[in-house]
Amino acid sequence: MKFIKKVVVVLMFVLTTSSYMFSFEIYVRDMVGKTTSYAHTTVPLPSVVKANSDWVPLCKIDISTDTGNENYVLTAATITIRDLSNFDFFEDISSIRLFHDDQSGNYTTTSTTTWDGSSKENLVDLAPVLISSGVQASTPYWKIYFEFTGGNRKNVGSSTNVWYTLYFCIKTSGQITNNDQFSLRTLPGDLVLDINGNTETPSLPTFTKLAADTFPPQLVAAYSLNPENGTTLTVYNYDTYNIYTTTTDANNPYANNDINIKIRLAESTSTMTNNGIVPLNNLIILDTAGIDGGNPSNIKSVFYLGSLGPNEFSINYTIIQTTVNSPTTAIPLKIKVRDAAGNETEFDGSFRCFIDRTKPSTPVILSPSAGSWIGPISPQLSWSEVNEPNISAYYLIFSTCNIVEDFLTNSDLGYRWVSNTIITVWGYSSDS
Repeated sequence: MKFIKKVVVVLMFVLTTSSYMFSFEIYVRDMVGKTTSYAHTTVPLPSVVKANSDWVPLCKIDISTDTGNENYVLTAATITIRDLSNFDFFEDISSIRLFHDDQSGNYTTTSTTTWDGSSKENLVDLAPVLISSGVQASTPYWKIYFEFTGGNRKNVGSSTNVWYTLYFCIKTSGQITNNDQFSLRTLPGDLVLDINGNTETPSLPTFTKLAADTFPPQLVAAYSLNPENGTTLTVYNYDTYNIYTTTTDANNPYANNDINIKIRLAESTSTMTNNGIVPLNNLIILDTAGIDGGNPSNIKSVFYLGSLGPNEFSINYTIIQTTVNSPTTAIPLKIKVRDAAGNETEFDGSFRCFIDRTKPSTPVILSPSAGSWIGPISPQLSWSEVNEPNISAYYLIFSTCNIVEDFLTNSDLGYRWVSNTIITVWGYSSDS
């Protein structure tokens, strides 16, 4: 919802008989608890925050010029914070600042300036001043004042029909405790702008509360060790083996390049994502440097598996490209979990896998010998062993065709996979 304060000022020039009209509009927007579908941000803005946080925007102030060409100057801003639960401004906040949008003055009023993160926006080098504090209606409050002096004065009206945007941001301290809550206050005079010497008190939205979440996620030791497929206490592997290759490896059309694992966390998906504000895929971080050098073409996807167990999350990782070849040394796929507030686990490197891109050598058929005639339809077959790691089976084709090119696709007498052995008896009646 847009909240608008329109100011119309009429100047009379004594040397002329005509008047000159100019105006501007002020919009104040809530910036807490917003997804990227919100028009004013390109990054998720959850309603939870960790201790020692990065900059968190609480509100956005848009000032738009109308048709006039008058030069407006913002000289001061006042904003008020209130306690909602166990919040103490002096203990819980380490810093407060205003940011100037990096596109401020460049976007027309038919476009929208957006919060793109503190690294993209411009910090206004102004120290805040606490001008008053106290308790009103049983609620503690703190009123913060910024004065734009000298070169810091912000020109907000040198062009017509453009946005000039400020963000009011905070950083939490290490003293904030779990579930401390606060927000901006909306009483008359709580948010004041001084523009060209005039005091402006724009209409205010209902500001969303920001709550401290100081506990990091936890991986649960929920699984049984399985050396054959690499399952650990905290990472379960769906695959029979933990041996993988790539889709660009044409040596084996049956190669497995999809790592399918799951983890269990101590917290639910709604808590993890702040009720969907932060995408789940952003909260599971994989370190695949040992497997593929972190190749950006490879694909990660994360799913919530509520149907399979409480707080379980499936992680699929598709290896499309890698130069790594490690058929005998297991390489860790490291997993870190972050919650919406920004708390993180350490990397869990317990799950390890093999990357095998080596083409097996071709076995030599020992019996029956090449070109020989066989009487029974169920001969004993034997072949030389392929002495390489990770051989799990041989693929046998039984055909009457004597042309090699056709033989590979013609299995008129049957085909079979046989386990890692070098001898078998072909049973035509059960093998076709």
